[in-house]
Amino acid sequence: MKKLFYLLLLPILTLLPLQAMAKPSFPPIVRMAYQVKSNGKIDAELNNCLLCHLGGPPTLNPYGKLVRGALQTAGASKITPAILHSLDNIKLDSAGFTVADAFAEDVPPGDGHFPPPPAHPAQTASNASAGAAAATQNGGIAAAILKLLFPKHAQHPVLVHFPIALFIFGLFLDLFGVYGKHDNLIQAGYYCLLGAAVTAVPSYITGLLAYHYAFGGKTIIPLSGMALYHFLFATTTTIFMIALAVRRRKNADVTSGYIAAALLTALLLAVTGHLGGNLSGVN
Repeated sequence: MKKLFYLLLLPILTLLPLQAMAKPSFPPIVRMAYQVKSNGKIDAELNNCLLCHLGGPPTLNPYGKLVRGALQTAGASKITPAILHSLDNIKLDSAGFTVADAFAEDVPPGDGHFPPPPAHPAQTASNASAGAAAATQNGGIAAAILKLLFPKHAQHPVLVHFPIALFIFGLFLDLFGVYGKHDNLIQAGYYCLLGAAVTAVPSYITGLLAYHYAFGGKTIIPLSGMALYHFLFATTTTIFMIALAVRRRKNADVTSGYIAAALLTALLLAVTGHLGGNLSGVN
């Protein structure tokens, strides 16, 4: 039994760090290259992989195809500001609206709905900066506090750390307590697993809210691509966490089935976190 436990534990220890290493470089490079407006349309699409994709990876929209072509032309594997700016003068419609115009006016370049090109791009940028400064002054401290407490991500990236940490720590305490016959470790492990199950529920709910707010409150947009995979894995992981906590509450014997289910949940948790890191673009 102990050999089975350690054989199953080894791949989990190898895969768990993956969720912490999800650091996509594309969103911050775009923000740096174009000074993307915070909480604007392009910013929202960057957060959800929609600037270059139709509904999420892997299907590319017209702008995504332009970026892929620019990478191939440059013979590069990673995007840079210079590669992005090589697309600035490409016209997106018959009226002459360019990629540079799209970023200047906070219009997603891959959506296909563009206003007439600005007559004076420099003046437009100046007016946008002045308007942003005025809005900041008018909002004051109260607006800043509300934005901090109720962000568009609905605190989901904050809350998800609790079930992740509690479950992993609780699982180790529980299993090592059982094999070492330490009742205190078993009890501590149970309360950590219970805490993971409890905090998984608000984490799950805020994840749905974050998806809702990312599209301006439009709930009719169907899940697809990476967002769909993240939703499915998060749902399965939450159910498994709750089931395992209930199972241990009965103080049942630790069987090979329980160990397999617990380690499977840890694997699902790692995949869910990895997908969430890619989806959110948070470094």
